[in-house]
Amino acid sequence: MPCQRVIASLGDAQIPEDEKKQIARAVGMRIKKETPLFEEKLSGNATQWVTRIVRIAEQSKASRPVTKSSTVDGVLVDQAGAENVVGFGTETRFLHDATALKEHIQKG
Repeated sequence: MPCQRVIASLGDAQIPEDEKKQIARAVGMRIKKETPLFEEKLSGNATQWVTRIVRIAEQSKASRPVTKSSTVDGVLVDQAGAENVVGFGTETRFLHDATALKEHIQKG
């Protein structure tokens, strides 16, 4: 699964060059519905761009999540797995518990 994907084409939009990174961060946070630890101050023009881009992205089918993953402590449980692993002690117990948890979640 890629970290970045195209969710909307902006064509040749005249986004202010000096604020592109801030705008991109703000758009990413809004799309993922995350709240930044430290709020970045954006200019009025940048704020308008963020709003416009988020609106376009929300209307795009590509911005919708493909699948909903189950997470436990930030780990994508439904994508966890192990192959050809030799473990001893606590590692073996963890692998057993992780496999059991994954199976439990998949059963619903």
